[in-house]
Parts: sequence; C-alpha cells; structure tokens
Amino acid sequence: MKFPGRISLVFFILIASLVAVDAQNAGYNQWLDHLPYKQCISVAEAGSRIYSATPYSLIYFDKTDNSLNRLNKVSPTGLSDVGISSIAYCSSLNTLVVAYSNTNVDLVKGADIINIPDIKRKQILGNKTINSILVVDKLAYLACGFGIVVVDLAKNEIKDTYYIGSSGSQTNVLSIAFHQPDNKFYAATEKGMLSANANSNLAYFVNWNKENITGPNDYTNLIASFSGKVYVNKTVSGIWDSDSIFVKDGEKWSKLKQSDAANHTSMQVCGDRLVISNAYQVRSYKSDGTIDASFTQYNPTVLVHPNDAIIDKEGKFWVADNEQGMWSIGSDQVGQNYTYDGPSSSLVAAMDIVGKQMWAVAGGTTARFANLWRNAESYTLLNNSWKNFNRLNIPGMDPVRDIMCVVADPNDGNHAFMGSWGFGLLEFENGALKKIYNPQNSTLQYIDGYGDGTLRIGGAAIDQNNNLWVTNSEVYNILSMRKPTGEWKSFNLSSLGNTPVVAGIVIDHENQKWIQTRDLTLFVFNDNNTPDNTADDKMLKLTNSVGNGALAGTGISCMTVDRNGELWLGSDQGVTRIASPGNVFNGGDYDAHPVEIVIDGFIHSLLATELITAITVNGNNEKWIGTEKAGVFLMSADGGKELMHFTAENSPLLSNSIQSIKISSSGEVYFGTSSGIVSYQDYKVESKSTLDSLFIYPNPVRPDYQGPVFISNLVNESNIKITDVSGALVWETLAQGGQVLWDGSDLEHRRVNTGIYLVFVTNADGSQKKTGKILFVR
Repeated sequence: MKFPGRISLVFFILIASLVAVDAQNAGYNQWLDHLPYKQCISVAEAGSRIYSATPYSLIYFDKTDNSLNRLNKVSPTGLSDVGISSIAYCSSLNTLVVAYSNTNVDLVKGADIINIPDIKRKQILGNKTINSILVVDKLAYLACGFGIVVVDLAKNEIKDTYYIGSSGSQTNVLSIAFHQPDNKFYAATEKGMLSANANSNLAYFVNWNKENITGPNDYTNLIASFSGKVYVNKTVSGIWDSDSIFVKDGEKWSKLKQSDAANHTSMQVCGDRLVISNAYQVRSYKSDGTIDASFTQYNPTVLVHPNDAIIDKEGKFWVADNEQGMWSIGSDQVGQNYTYDGPSSSLVAAMDIVGKQMWAVAGGTTARFANLWRNAESYTLLNNSWKNFNRLNIPGMDPVRDIMCVVADPNDGNHAFMGSWGFGLLEFENGALKKIYNPQNSTLQYIDGYGDGTLRIGGAAIDQNNNLWVTNSEVYNILSMRKPTGEWKSFNLSSLGNTPVVAGIVIDHENQKWIQTRDLTLFVFNDNNTPDNTADDKMLKLTNSVGNGALAGTGISCMTVDRNGELWLGSDQGVTRIASPGNVFNGGDYDAHPVEIVIDGFIHSLLATELITAITVNGNNEKWIGTEKAGVFLMSADGGKELMHFTAENSPLLSNSIQSIKISSSGEVYFGTSSGIVSYQDYKVESKSTLDSLFIYPNPVRPDYQGPVFISNLVNESNIKITDVSGALVWETLAQGGQVLWDGSDLEHRRVNTGIYLVFVTNADGSQKKTGKILFVR
C-alpha cells in the first residue's frame, strides 16, 4: 500500500473546491470534525484571545471582533494531534503551548503551528503524559509523568529533561512553580513536594530536596507562587474531598485557613489574585489569603463544575467547565457561555445514516464480547444540530450499559433502534425513548442461568419490507423480527449452534440474513420472504472449510453487501467476498475468496495483515475499508485498486483505529474513530432511480472559481456529453453513481472559454434524457 504524503494531501485539500454540496457546510474534499465541546479542561488568556482546551480541540473567544472560533486537527492549519492535556501562554513570544496526553507538543504562533514530537517519539517506559505547563520567560516547563521537560519556545526545541525522583528515577510530576523570592523551582509530585535552586544543575536529582509539609499523605498535585508565598494542594489519591491547601511563608508551611476539603482542580495566579477551583466552586484569594470572590453557579439554573479558571486583565472570570464548555463571569455575577454544538462524547461504537441524519452510539464490547460497562449514550446529527441522549436527560437510560449497535428507520430518520449488550433493545422516536424491549414485551430472551435478566443484542438491520431483525446472543432463538405493526416473532436456529454468541447482522439483496458469531462461523438464514411460515425456512453455518464458506482469519469482524449484491467480509486477515450469496441455498460456489490487489507487480490479498473493522460502499460501488491500526482505505469497486488512504499522520483523520464508517446521501463519509467522529466530503453519491431533473452547480461559473462543476441527480451509468453552442463535443463521461465532476476543461485539457455550454444526459438504454446549460465567465 502506498501512503500519500501529508504535504501533498493537505495541498490537494486546500486547493480543492470550497463550494458547498449541501453537506453540513463541507466543501468537496474538505473535512469536518464532530467532537464534544462541552468538556473543557484548561483555560488561558493570550492577548485579546481567551483559549479553552477540550481533550479534542481548542476553542477561543477573540475580544477584538467578539467571535468564537475553534482550532483542531481538522482545521486547514490545524493541530497535529488529539488528546490535549493542558495549555499555557507565553506573552513575550505570543505563543500558546499545547500539550497532549501522549507527550506531543504544539506551539501556536499566530497563524503558524509548530509541532515538537520529540518526547512522543522517545521510548520512555512507564507513565508518559504531560500533566501541566509552567512558562517562565521564554521556556516552558512540562510537568510529565516521568519528570520535567524544558522546551525552548524561541528555538522551538527541547532544551533539557529532568529525572528528579529518588536516585534519578522517574516520578510523576503533576505541577511546577517558580518562586522568585527564594529563586527556587517547586515540583508537586505524587510522592511529595520537591524543590531545587534555579541556579543549580536541575538535571541532577541530588539538587531536588523534599519539602516537609504537615500531614500524613505526600500526594501533591497543584502548586503556585503567589504574593511572596508558595501554595500547594495535598490530597489522598483516590479519595474524594480529601484535599488541603498549604502555604509556605518563608520557611514555614501552614494550612490555608480559608481553604476547605473540596476536590481542587486548578490553581492559577492572575495578577494580584490567586484563583483556586474545586469540583463545584471558583474562588479568588487576595495576597493575605482571604477570599475576594466566590461563585458556585453561572446563572440560577447552571451549576459550576470547573476544571480550570482564570481572571483576565479586565477582571472577568473565565472558566473551563467539565460539563458546560467555556464560561465568563463578570462583575454582575451573570455567566455567559461560549461553546460549540457537538456530541456528548467522543466514544463511538457504531453509526447509521438515513439520508443526511446520522446516529451514533457510544458503547461496545471487548474483542471477546465481554462488557465494557459504559453508560448508555447515543447522539444524532441533522442540519448541523446535535441531539444527545443519556441518563442525564433520558431517565430511562440510567440502568442501561454498552449500546453496541444502531439502525435507523429508512423511512424516518427520527426513528431508530439501539441494541445493548445485556440490557435489551431501545427504541427512539422524535427525540424520546419510546420503549425498551425485553421478554415481557417482545420475543427477545434473557440468557438462562444469569439470574439478573441479561439480554444481549449483538446486531440490528431493517429489511426491504421495513421489518426489524435483531440478533439475540446466547439464547435458543437467536434471531427475532419486529414488524412495522409492532408484532414480534422469533426464530430458532439451534441446529446451527446451541446458544451461540452472535453479533452483527446484514441482509442481502435476496433478503437473506447473515449473522456474525464470536467464533469463525457465519450463519445465514432465509425465510423465503414468508416470516410467518417457518416450514420453508432454510439455514446454514459457514466455516473455514473450502466448499462451506472458506472463511478467513479467526472470526468475521464486519460485513456489508455491495451494489452488485456481493457480500464483503472483514476479518483479522483482510478482506474476502462471496460473489454470489444466493448460491448458499441454490447451488454453486459460496466460498469467501480473498480480494486481490497488485502491488509492485505482485498479487496480494487485500489488507491481509490488517484487522478489518468496517466496510462501507459509496455511490460508485467503491469500498471504504476501516482498520484497527492503519486508518481507512478507499478501494475501487472490485477492490483491486487503492484510490485513497487516510491515516492520522497524512490527513485530519483523528485516529488510525476505526470503529465504524457510514455515508450520507450527499456523499459525506463519516469515520467513527477511537478518538471521535470526523467526516470527509466525497462527490460520489447514490444514483437516482429515474432521470427526472439535473442539478448543476455552480452555474454560472465565475472567473474567481477554480473548482469543479457538479452535475447531480443522475441515474447510474448515465452518459454525459457537454458541447458548445455549435454542437462541437467538449467533454464526455459515464456516471458511476449519482454525480459527476467536470473540471471545466475540454478534451485537450484546456480550460474552456467564456460562453454557454450544453449538457446532454441519457440513461444506459437511452430511454431517459435530460438537458441543461452551463454559463462560463472567464
């Protein structure tokens, strides 16, 4: 496989058309992030901007124009990574330091972002994270899980690394302060407070001495130098509300009288005030240690849950809230919220799309189908608006865990079903939890012998008659069907396996149901389109035996049916396909054959060394293939040619670990990754059944537009010819799917001149025709 370089890919994206294709404001070849923005972890004042970090991106409020903006990996000049742990600002160099939990570092300098990946690339055993940042002059001191790293912000490079634990060992440094009165650096670690003279060799562990602070526990996590004193927070690790703040005045440590035992989250020096946040309150302290201001809510209905807080130069509080985004609080004590709409979580186990409405769920299981015990969460996106469903706003979801599959009603995007691993099947309609299905109101079954009412749904799919089919794991009737009328029926497939662990389900063009199992088998069930008559039912178990499936790998990990009716299978040994699924019961070959690709003159099985996690078919019958570790591939319709390969290194893809891939009716490809959802706007969309009308955009084509012309609403394999007004052929193509792109060049690859151009479209047999016009202005 060839990996396109990041530079060439980014250049291609930037020069591509910026025209919107009715796809959630994304232009052709552009990316959009779909990340949570309400969990803010850090806040910093940077000149006229207030930055707040989420674990996934930055948001900032620009006071010069009162605009709210965001900066992330998907931005045109974006961040290099996801998983932000802390931010800090260097005013002398106008540089925002962005630290990531994987020890990657970005320096945001105006419009430029400079990446310093040295620590991330270095082989360091043990705790490798960045907990906080201290900026002193033109140096940034990173408090890391193994020690302290110093970054020269002027030279954009690592200056030094300090291992300050016992005998030079690693120690988890949680916070750092420089105290000018005694010219010392102080480091709050999980094994106590350490200090060293700034003029000494800080890389030599002997120069770091432990501070004796009252109390039995040594775990210190926050520290600040304020008004000639050193403030430190001590806590008992893992015990809520066990914190105490101590103050060093000269050589003596004493407990801060105005403190409490709350779980403190941050300690920031802001001019002549010390701002200390705890889990449910923000306080500012004067130089004498008395409380200057305090608040526990942003307004009468929103309580604070701050992770960090500062006071800006105008005296306004800014808070990075754990649940409600970034807030400001003025002298009137009324809060103002600054955040973007988004899903409630970055977790995504599965997605589904009807038209342009996307559904996602945040549960899942382990590789061997054990519970993860994630709280039930789902979210849906339509017209740039997110709706989130969880136990906070849907009380009925409170006991549910591990939602692992979702299917939306093809006729109503507001109607969806979600299967949980242990807690039944949930039905949502018009933004409400309509029902949870169990043995009392359906044919679904509890697992015998568990005694706690465990009901595991592994997969769900809707057939051409709008019947819902779900797999019911580890019971006798592993397959159940719900009719559109609400009537249920179950099917006993015990001849294929006695109470097997079953997972996903897909329905092929002949209405046969294909069911994944935990082991290397694949069940296929055919009710002969008579679900009420079990006499003509057929079922078969495919295995790895040649002549009976020839399944690859150790288990089928994902399945899809393409536009030609072929069944494509993913496993930990790449991609295979059953060319004629109907042969299972009608005779002929139904083995799964490896998809072959030629690389450097040699034939290889497609992605044979990768675990395939998702396969989705686009409007041209091309295959988007997701992997566990290698990102996503776009392959030709037959799988024999690589068209694109996106990774976290060469594109805005958030992670190389892909959970799910779905495509909207406008061609927007959603990638559910281990770090959240991101989408890519493709031009390949589903074809129409009839050639009713043409949509041509832009029209007219103005001089400043350099992108392609979109010709849409096509029938598959339509013939498109473009001529000038005299009838001379300018360009022609054959549509694969519902849309084609014309780059505005003639058959000799020359840009066309100003004028009117005629568009003639016919379907494959010539029985349907449409015409249109395009005006070019050069």
